[in-house]
Amino acid sequence: MFRLSRSLMRPSAQCLSDSLKTKMHVCKYATAPHPHSPSEPDQQSQLLPPQQNISGSDGHGHNRDSSTRGRADGKEAAWNTGGSGNGSGSSERGPLSWKSAALQLGLMTIAGGGLYYWYDQEKRQKATASSKVQSYGGVKIGGPFSLTDTMKRTVTEEDFKGKFAILYFGFTMCPDVCPTEMDKLTAAVNRIEKRYGSGIVQPVFISVDPKRDSPERIKAYLADFHPSFIGLTGTYDQIADVTKKFRVYWSKPDDSAGDDYVVDHSIIMYVLHPSGEFIDYYGKNLNADEVTQKLTAHIEKYMDSKK
Repeated sequence: MFRLSRSLMRPSAQCLSDSLKTKMHVCKYATAPHPHSPSEPDQQSQLLPPQQNISGSDGHGHNRDSSTRGRADGKEAAWNTGGSGNGSGSSERGPLSWKSAALQLGLMTIAGGGLYYWYDQEKRQKATASSKVQSYGGVKIGGPFSLTDTMKRTVTEEDFKGKFAILYFGFTMCPDVCPTEMDKLTAAVNRIEKRYGSGIVQPVFISVDPKRDSPERIKAYLADFHPSFIGLTGTYDQIADVTKKFRVYWSKPDDSAGDDYVVDHSIIMYVLHPSGEFIDYYGKNLNADEVTQKLTAHIEKYMDSKK
């Protein structure tokens, strides 16, 4: 027989709640043998935590019936870990909740970023619209100038206010590029005048070859293009001044070159607002239709502002 005492009585780690059968809690108490008593069958396997008794041996060479203990082990694992009682000891609801929250947070971040991008773009466009009148790419383009027309009259930037002036820099002896660009500008002006009437745009030709391009020569040259063209020339200093203000590249020929030379220059049309400020430019890559569309957009915006 065993001698029992309160100190030798201890609760086991196995407290089963069988809600399906008895709806009662059953607690087992294991009685430890007295040190001097005959050895009893090893009951330590019953005291091991459930997760250690799922399969295999209990460490003392005793095999266990996993089929009879699986249900109890599963319930205790679920009770110990807060699981769903499936024996796995893990919860699937937590990770799904975190994924859902992360997804919602991501969608909110994307939506917020989109709204900020739209607001920032609107702000930038307004700032660009107000600053583009005076500069392009952070560099001021345009400014006061004084030149001579084909009637040998002095012409300044003030004479073009009230119209959309389109300035083209070239020279009358240009073999191919200048005539092509002048034809393109003529076609665009014709289309603009057909829609809005004459007087709303003013094409201007400024020579970068003052040595050969006299007022008379420029007048004869412009006869092949739109009749409203104004031709301007001047001294080397005057041409150097206006080309510098509009950031136009041009090469001054050597004094010993005689009259047989070609002037290298930028192929750009510069658009001045009726207020006299620079607002746009068109390169060689644009055709007459594209130039017309861009000019039309500026004209429509200007006319809307006058309403």
